[in-house]
Amino acid sequence: MNEALSLLPEVLKRRVLDLHCKGKQTEVSLPETSVPASEAVRSLPVKETCEEIASSHQGIGSFRIDPLSNGLTIINRFISSDDIKEVLAEAQASLLEKQHPAGMVGTATTTSMLTSTSGDEASSILSANPKWHDSSFRGDVMRWLHNAEEHIAGRHSLALLLERMKGLQHQLTTLGYDVGGRISQQVACYPGNGARYVRHRDASPSAPDRVITAICYLNLDWSVEVDGGQLAVYNMGLGSTDSEVSVIADDKGISDRGSCQCTMVPPIGGQLVLFESRIPHEVLPTFKPRYAVTTWFYKKPDDAIIASGNTSGQHNNNVSTTAPVTPFTSKPSLAAEPDSATAPSGATLCSSGSGKEVPNSQGNGDHSGCDHDLRGSGMKSGDTIFVSIASYRDPETRWTVWDLFKKARYPDRIRVGIVWQVDYLEDGTLMTHVGQTSKRPPPWLQYIREVRLPWQEAEGPCWARHLAQQLYCGEEYVLQIDSHMRFVEGWDVLCISQLKQAELAERMKDSSFIQDSAGQSQREVKVVISTYPQGYDGEGASASVPSESQAVLPHMCASSFDEQGMLRFVARALRSAPSHPLPSLFWAAGFSFSRAALMKEVPYPPAQYLPHLFFGEELWMLARMWTRGWRVFTPSVAITFHQWQRSARSHTVNKDHCSTVFKSKEMSQLKVQAVLGVQPWPYVQEFPSKLGGIIGGEGRNLPVGWGVGEVWGLGNLHSSNEFESFIGVKIKSREIELKSTYGGLRSELF
Repeated sequence: MNEALSLLPEVLKRRVLDLHCKGKQTEVSLPETSVPASEAVRSLPVKETCEEIASSHQGIGSFRIDPLSNGLTIINRFISSDDIKEVLAEAQASLLEKQHPAGMVGTATTTSMLTSTSGDEASSILSANPKWHDSSFRGDVMRWLHNAEEHIAGRHSLALLLERMKGLQHQLTTLGYDVGGRISQQVACYPGNGARYVRHRDASPSAPDRVITAICYLNLDWSVEVDGGQLAVYNMGLGSTDSEVSVIADDKGISDRGSCQCTMVPPIGGQLVLFESRIPHEVLPTFKPRYAVTTWFYKKPDDAIIASGNTSGQHNNNVSTTAPVTPFTSKPSLAAEPDSATAPSGATLCSSGSGKEVPNSQGNGDHSGCDHDLRGSGMKSGDTIFVSIASYRDPETRWTVWDLFKKARYPDRIRVGIVWQVDYLEDGTLMTHVGQTSKRPPPWLQYIREVRLPWQEAEGPCWARHLAQQLYCGEEYVLQIDSHMRFVEGWDVLCISQLKQAELAERMKDSSFIQDSAGQSQREVKVVISTYPQGYDGEGASASVPSESQAVLPHMCASSFDEQGMLRFVARALRSAPSHPLPSLFWAAGFSFSRAALMKEVPYPPAQYLPHLFFGEELWMLARMWTRGWRVFTPSVAITFHQWQRSARSHTVNKDHCSTVFKSKEMSQLKVQAVLGVQPWPYVQEFPSKLGGIIGGEGRNLPVGWGVGEVWGLGNLHSSNEFESFIGVKIKSREIELKSTYGGLRSELF
């Protein structure tokens, strides 16, 4: 007992003796072993008896961990639920005392270089480029920790957690890991608001000696569905042999083996995750403050380092004051188009862009702030387009992305956000971008941001589009498309040109757009370009789009009501191409181009609001737009093409979820009808009082958030009656006027 006490700091000795004198001893229940992945393991609380604390202080763990399965293991209740609150409060106090934004080594340009260099070359890059900060890459704040400092500050629970995590070193050594070097520890907080950390490896050229990463989460009442913030560890299919490690290390940030499976770890308080630092991982967008303590175990330094005297085991602040990042952005190259030989197969570890402007080798860098037209195209050099894609087990998605970048006049101005909903075992190749595994991957890989979900968690298009919107990073324009599309040459310039023509037309016809003395409109013009595109034939690399002589211009029209009372639409082909975009009564979810203000004012909802809503999505979104002042125009030129044959896709949400979709879809459609005034809100009595107690638009009882002027409800600029009059449809009585069947245009135009 006395020998154990002698090992502790003075302040801790007093606490232990106080507890001992009061007779407060903690019963310990040792688990048999830890288990990989999500299986629960019971482990000790942070504060134990004096003998156990001393034992931990000597680096002897009080539980066993098994070999890391696929380089990863998770231990639940590493600290008890009672201790989480105390450790969290002390972690917050430590950050308030001293914190700084987490940064990365190098610059935005050199970061991509680090993914494909090593050794002396990487060292020279790092020495020539200081650390940098960009919240679109990494949005947390952090502080380096030392348990002695935390004890001195009176944060004993946090200090004990640090000691306990250090105690993992002995067991990791017995498992065969070379972790005999120094240990570094930090506390970090992602403040919410979508803060994230792009995909990277902790064992990077700036920290090549890192072997194991251990993270203990401190978050209370965490809901992944609402708060996000999962740790995605891309460990599946990766072996742990030296040969396999070298394959991954030699890769240019993209794996050429295995399948793109990842383990999603929710940041639940008390949970500990350990994984090999060589494994790529990322923190998904976080929407509530997210706290964690991280410990890195380094390999034992070689004889040369020992001879130099650098064996202190302390963090070298001259190298970097943050955990460095190596974002998975492909090294820019001129090879934007693959040939048939470079079409990917097998490997499916996808790239993940950062959202930061990174100049490519063609010299098209960041021109933010510039305001000149690019070669008379009407597209200004500061303009960027965010493309939102929701994909459900769709083999066409990767070809959609390839065609999108290939046909863009300015591909370096395009940012793509994809939500993959896949079977990780069966659909691995679907997520491999065209050209990704070639020797010269296309430069646009760096402009892709991605979310991956198992197909079983799919909740229909609304939630998938909601997740895609979370990948938006401030671009000027937003294009929402389906995952099976093709494009015309220069589609990006055409979209902006068509939008500006429609905005001008809207200003000219509406006298309320009064200009000030500087010639600027005093009221915002709200216009969206949208229609059902013409179809294309074939699939993949062999797909063909209509020739210029075969191309038609579809215009959306009302068709009929289905059995559930949802208005269906059809596209009618115009006889000839108009000279300018035409006003439209309806909006298509599969092709919608506008300024980003539309997405911000009329966003898609999270999963629990409208699960599996398909027919009804477009009418609900249109009603919310129109009553807020947005107007839809049909483009006067062909821009995109759509694969309409669903038989070409072996998997759809309805096919795979047929036994569970119907009830959710029915409820979602009833909610839409309630917002539109067709019927009362469904099952109001089942909602908590905080959701069901307000009066929505025009006297209808609607939950909070769904009333007029609220985020999921109609706008307050126009009423639902005005909306029905405009589109020529009486939704409740299911009556469709003749003008609606022609989309508001004269019949002779078709």
